[in-house]
Amino acid sequence: MDIFSSTLNDKNKNQLGLGLIITSLILLVILQFHNSLTHPINRGFDATGHIAYINYIKNNHQIPLPYQNFLFSHQPLYYLIVSLLPSLRLVKIFGFGIWLLFGFLFFLFLKKTSGLKKFSLMPTLLVMALPVMLYQSISISNEFLGAFFIMSSLIYYVGYLRQNKLKDWLILSILTGLAILTKATGLILIPVIILNEMLIWFDHGRQKTNLRFVALYPLAVSIIGGWIYLRNWFLFANPLVTVVDFPEVFPLHQQVVPRTIKFLLSPMSLLKLDLFTSQHYSLLGGTFFSFFYDAHNVIIPVQLFSKIGAVASILALLLLASSMIGFWQTKKGGKKETVLVIFSLFLVIAYVLYNFKFPFYSTVKGSFIISLALPYGYYLAKFIKKYQKYILAFSFFTFAYIIVLVKAFWILAYWYR
Repeated sequence: MDIFSSTLNDKNKNQLGLGLIITSLILLVILQFHNSLTHPINRGFDATGHIAYINYIKNNHQIPLPYQNFLFSHQPLYYLIVSLLPSLRLVKIFGFGIWLLFGFLFFLFLKKTSGLKKFSLMPTLLVMALPVMLYQSISISNEFLGAFFIMSSLIYYVGYLRQNKLKDWLILSILTGLAILTKATGLILIPVIILNEMLIWFDHGRQKTNLRFVALYPLAVSIIGGWIYLRNWFLFANPLVTVVDFPEVFPLHQQVVPRTIKFLLSPMSLLKLDLFTSQHYSLLGGTFFSFFYDAHNVIIPVQLFSKIGAVASILALLLLASSMIGFWQTKKGGKKETVLVIFSLFLVIAYVLYNFKFPFYSTVKGSFIISLALPYGYYLAKFIKKYQKYILAFSFFTFAYIIVLVKAFWILAYWYR
C-alpha cells in the first residue's frame, strides 16, 4: 500500500507529486544557468584544445588538419557552429540551450511512448540531472552536441519513424549525418539501426519495414556527414585518424594503466565510494563516478572526498537499479525499442575496446558513453510506469535527489581560486 494513501486521495497525490517535479525542474534549470555563467572558460576535458580549434576556424576560415593540434582530429560540426558566436562565454550558453532542447524533446518522446503522460517529466528530469549531462553541457567540447544528435536520432527512430515512409528515413539520415559530423561515436548508429531493421524484417517481413529504405540510410548518412572521413582517408589512409597517429608531433606521456581482469570487473572502488581517483585503477568505478558524479573534477573542485558526492552516488545506484528493473520488465516490448538495447551493447563494447587501445586513466570517463543517458531514462520511465501507484514517493525521492545535486554542483565563488 502507498504510504501516502491514508491521508491523500489520488488527485491530491498527483498534484503534489507534479508540484514537486516542477519545483525540482526549476531548481535544476537555475543551477545550470548559474553554472553556464560562472564555470571558467578553460575548465573541462582538454578545454584549451577545443578553444584552439574554435579560434583556428575563426582566424583561418577553414577546417584544420589533424596533426596541427592535439584535438584537431575531431569532427568539425561543433566547432563550425560555435565559431560563429562572438564570445566563448556564449559557447557555454549554447550548451545550456542544447541541454534544454534535449530535455524538451525527451519529454515529448516519453509522453508519446511511456504512458506516464504529465509524469513523463519525472524521468526526463532525472536524465537532465545526470551529472555527466550537467558538466558536459556547459563545457567547451564537442561531446555533448555529438550525444545530442545521437540521442535525437534514437528518439526519432523509436518514437516517430514510419518504416515504410522514405521521408522519415531521410530525416533519420540527416540526424545521424549530423551526429557523425560532430563525433565519430555516431558511426555506431549505422550498424545498430540496420541490425535492428534486419531483425524486424526477419520477424515481420515487408509489413513492418522496407529494405530499400534501410539500404538508402547509410548512403544518405555518408553524403551528409561522411565527407570528413573521406578527406582523412585520402590524406592519411585512415578515416578515423587521431592524434595518436602522429606520435612524432604529439607524444603521449600519460602513465599506462594495465587492463587486467581486476581493472575491468573489480567493484571495490564502488564499495569504497572512491569518487575522484577510481578512474586510475577501475573501469567500473571510474565510469560510474564520472557518469553519476564528477570524477574528473570538471565542475567540482579537486578534493579527497565529498560527503554530498557520496550521497548523490548512493542515490544514483538506486536509480540505476530501477532503470535495469525497467529494462527486464519490458525486454519483450516493441521491436523498434530493441534498438536501445543493441545500441547500449555496441557503445559499451566500443568503450571497452577504446580503453584497451588507449590504456590511460583519461580514457575511463562517462562522457564517452553519455548517449547511454537515453536508454537509461527510457527504462527508468518504464519502471516508474510499472509502479505508478507509488508516484508520490518517487516524486519526493526525485526532489531530494535534485536538492543533493544542486548542493553538490552549485559553483561557489572561491572554488577555482
